[in-house]
Amino acid sequence: MRYPLSEEANKMQQPHLPDALAGSSQERYLPGSSGGVVSSTIPRSQLPSNFNSSQFNLLSSEPYPSPSQTHCPFNPSQSPSQEMSSPRHRIYLHVDGGGGECTGSAGGGGLLVVNIIAGSGLKTTQMLLRDLYCVLETDSVRKARSMIRTSTDYFEWDEVFEMEIEESRFLSILIYQWDARTRHRLCFYGGIDLTSLIQPNLSTFPNREQKEADEPEDECQPLTSPLIARSGMHFEKIALQLEPRGVLYLQMGFLPMIALYMRRNLSAVYDTSLFGVSLDELVYRDRMLASLGVISDSVVPLLIRKCVEEVDRRGTEVVGIYRLSGSVWMKLQVRDLFTRTAEKIAQGLVKRSEKAVRGALAALDLSADAVPDIHAITATMKDFFRELPEPLFTNALYPMVYEAIQVASPGDSHMGTKLILNILDCLPTSNQEVLLYLLDHLKRITSRSVVNKMNSHNLAVCLAPCLLHPSPTAARDMDSGLLQPSKMVSVLECILDIWP
Repeated sequence: MRYPLSEEANKMQQPHLPDALAGSSQERYLPGSSGGVVSSTIPRSQLPSNFNSSQFNLLSSEPYPSPSQTHCPFNPSQSPSQEMSSPRHRIYLHVDGGGGECTGSAGGGGLLVVNIIAGSGLKTTQMLLRDLYCVLETDSVRKARSMIRTSTDYFEWDEVFEMEIEESRFLSILIYQWDARTRHRLCFYGGIDLTSLIQPNLSTFPNREQKEADEPEDECQPLTSPLIARSGMHFEKIALQLEPRGVLYLQMGFLPMIALYMRRNLSAVYDTSLFGVSLDELVYRDRMLASLGVISDSVVPLLIRKCVEEVDRRGTEVVGIYRLSGSVWMKLQVRDLFTRTAEKIAQGLVKRSEKAVRGALAALDLSADAVPDIHAITATMKDFFRELPEPLFTNALYPMVYEAIQVASPGDSHMGTKLILNILDCLPTSNQEVLLYLLDHLKRITSRSVVNKMNSHNLAVCLAPCLLHPSPTAARDMDSGLLQPSKMVSVLECILDIWP
């Protein structure tokens, strides 16, 4: 049975499929996805040997709410397959607040974390080996895609994706088959209504260190970014019944915007950390490198420069750059690479060893050979800006820029542009230099929007909260309307549109 493909799947070309990777002869990467693995000390989360499907709550797949969507392969009026039973009970995702009282829902935006564990019963009439991969979409917008797995009816993915969502209502999970003849063929579909799944006005789940002593340790806890791990996010185990057959085992958690942007300052906790550290501190460290003559004097931190250079080199024509979420495991390897480099640089600086510092910088390799998945690099950049102790636009200037955009006369674009740029001139030196560097980079992305589908609005949707969302203390004293993602998107979109 053939189903219509989404536009992006049709655009994929057929490059060479890599050979089986070390450690698994059943794991390959999606053609055209720039997926890949770089060696690291970070272990992958392991499925327990006694994996028990009874721990998962059964959930029937929801039809897509708009039958006119061409990528939705199943008619909402069709009845479920005979083999499918109704859910055991209503499932809700905890709205985790990161340690403070918080309410929220999917409509307010936040981070949706999905751990695709395995699919069972994904068989055809002929028991043949085939290659399957998963695509995740929220409200028809493609957000992530998994590696290829090869099997007959049971497929283990065990991949985690952290996806920013803004007022998203529906999650679609589409499982495609890849082969050289039929290319990307949609075989299975699962739909989850986020508006009914994410329970609003829920008390926060306690931080990990505050969990009740009698709560058993979850042996299937997914591997997540440090920020998510610190939040103590609760994951709901779901057995999603697919159409036309099969079950997909997954775990889902949701972190609302206010808990996502706690913006803790970790400078005093981790001396060599690059995440959760002020821009001034990172620029100071780079100037110490410049004093040894190993890098040119720069006010743009090394992490940002390295990531931007690599995205400029091979990411400007990638469809959905900055929108697609790379695998969390791959992203953590990139983060770990930067962390280990920072530690080696610090050791070299203590010894005033130019050779040791140069060696550490030379080992910082983000090329396609070392990091095949470009989305792991863009996700690392978003983590960096999300975890800054203060947003790049600063707590004080974000409201000023928003007001300037509102009062600027529609008929006098020159005056409005001048007003906005004058406000940006008030940023601290480090913030201003990083912003100028980043805006130039983003304009290079939008210049290729015909190919990569990322115009100024689409980029703003993906990046605005990371760059503008205030710290919790400032947010309490700010007009609540400014905390809406749509307001932040309008600010960054306007700046990108006027940027030369």
